Amino acid sequence: MQGTSRTAEEHIVIDLGEWEIEQQADLTVTVRVIDETTDAAVERAVDFRLAAP
Repeated sequence: MQGTSRTAEEHIVIDLGEWEIEQQADLTVTVRVIDETTDAAVERAVDFRLAAP
């Protein structure tokens, strides 16, 4: 993505439809963003606990 704004809001969709979860599973999603102009990087991680339907 390119732009001049200092802030941006993005949404990430993860399709877990093919995962076979019998009881529960822990999942960590990590997103890293790198500014290609300054090479500055920021990383965020979010932990989830998935439960079987």
